[in-house]
Amino acid sequence: MGCFDREACVNFCLVFTLVFFVCLVNVLSNINRTSETPCVYARSHARRVAVCVVGHLRGENEDVCRSFIDFVRTPLRAHVFVATTREYARASRCYLPMATDVYVGDLEDMDAVLRTRTAHEIAALQAMIRYYSLYVGNFLGGAMLLETGERVHDSMLIRNFYHEHCHRMIRRHEHATGRRYDAIVLTRSEFLWLAPHPWPLPLAGARVYIPGGMDWYGLNDRHILMSRAAAPSVLRRFNETAAGRWPRQCPTDTSPYYYMNGSMVSINAHLHSSEIFHLCELLADAIAIHRFEPRAFATCTSANETFVRAFRNCTQLPLSSPFLPTNTVVFKYQNELHNALATRALMRRRNSFCEPLLIDNYSSYA
Repeated sequence: MGCFDREACVNFCLVFTLVFFVCLVNVLSNINRTSETPCVYARSHARRVAVCVVGHLRGENEDVCRSFIDFVRTPLRAHVFVATTREYARASRCYLPMATDVYVGDLEDMDAVLRTRTAHEIAALQAMIRYYSLYVGNFLGGAMLLETGERVHDSMLIRNFYHEHCHRMIRRHEHATGRRYDAIVLTRSEFLWLAPHPWPLPLAGARVYIPGGMDWYGLNDRHILMSRAAAPSVLRRFNETAAGRWPRQCPTDTSPYYYMNGSMVSINAHLHSSEIFHLCELLADAIAIHRFEPRAFATCTSANETFVRAFRNCTQLPLSSPFLPTNTVVFKYQNELHNALATRALMRRRNSFCEPLLIDNYSSYA
């Protein structure tokens, strides 16, 4: 075959053109991404921030980890604290190596704490579990070792247990350094962030900033930015619940009814979900509530296939977007994914990658 073989030259040109086009797309994609590099907020706004990553470390893959580093830890210049189970701690390759402090504990550890309660408190807690197990929701997960021996990991009680330990780690670090944090972020490991965490925000008094959506008739409790003064109200609920103290009633200015199983149910009569409980506790403690446009969505991916099976109701779809790291997205809630992409697109149109985009009320819109 000669150098000027027509067919060979045509094939070569086609291959070269294809390779060039693929490289060009990748370059333009990188230019697009680097033109909107993660914010590192100005020193004039620098505040000490602690981030609590709690629960099962289910987001242990490169894309999720990188999005947390680029869009949460780096722009906030945050110290990371992790509270998780032993099983997930052994497999962690993302969150534990960057952590300032770590608490590792399982249901047995929580049960050991619960067994130190008085007989009256244990009886009250068992009564609460029996009551809430009648209703749909995850307030207590329906059962635990004290009641039936069933191991329910997706429980508001065990999450509050981890929140309590995260608060203890933060206080311990503050005492050791002699410096108090200005704000605390409570979050979960499986969020894929599409834009930087909003900052700086007013932190005077007791106030929280919560992404819009995923309220489930109450208030989104999966990601919270709180002022230091609001931290006890959010992170120290385990002892009250473990003592069998019932959730405080919602103030009268909240919607008194919601639909459950096709019927109108009074919130005051049936506080059953963690989101409703979360809203009622914040309102009862007079915590100022602010919302911001959602910038992340819960993924269902993990580097360890054992943990992938722990996800329920997950969807995998081919989806091409300049804001996503891959052309296939795995998500748990479609509206949460849609809202995060919509926020990212709005930021591009406004050319304001770091703008807080606040929604200054606590009403659900998704």
